[in-house]
Amino acid sequence: MHGLAQCTNNPVLFLVSRASVSQSYVLPLTRPEDISYARGLIAGTEKERDIPIARIAKGADGINRDLLKPGAPQWSWHVVGFDEFSFAETADLDFPLSTVEADVDHWIKTRAGRIGFGRPVRELPTYLWLRSGAFHNNIVSDWRDLGTNYVYTLEQSAFGSPSAWFAVPGFQWPTSSTTFSLRACGPTNFYFRVRGEKVN
Repeated sequence: MHGLAQCTNNPVLFLVSRASVSQSYVLPLTRPEDISYARGLIAGTEKERDIPIARIAKGADGINRDLLKPGAPQWSWHVVGFDEFSFAETADLDFPLSTVEADVDHWIKTRAGRIGFGRPVRELPTYLWLRSGAFHNNIVSDWRDLGTNYVYTLEQSAFGSPSAWFAVPGFQWPTSSTTFSLRACGPTNFYFRVRGEKVN
């Protein structure tokens, strides 16, 4: 089977916001202890250190968006690192995200690219690489198993419109399976990706 190698360290994505400011950003976490702590904040089992201190870089990455706004517009910056969960707001880092957006270069220069806004409020879907190949006139794909309590949806998007994703039609989604087979009917005009979501 040939194609993309499976990703071995997909970040877990969290929506970060604050009740007093109707803005949000997407925080990717990779360290198991940070992921566990963020989930604890959402569940209410962790309460003290609730302010994520993250490092950002200029440029949209297609992931970091304000999901509280209609159309989920992208920010012109994205998270490139995570330092810690802080006990309290850090005055020089705790500003509305619109302030960061207004002059990203200045923010990065004067604060070493660090932000300290809001708290994790929701875990977001995780997107995985596919590994695909042809087998007896079928396109067979598989992806990494994220563990128990995860379900998956295979999504597609037409060439030229990579921001418009929808579930592959004709199948029951989501599924707990990590493999998928589709009848090969000639060249495809779609991108494909897998969305993994944690369920209770």
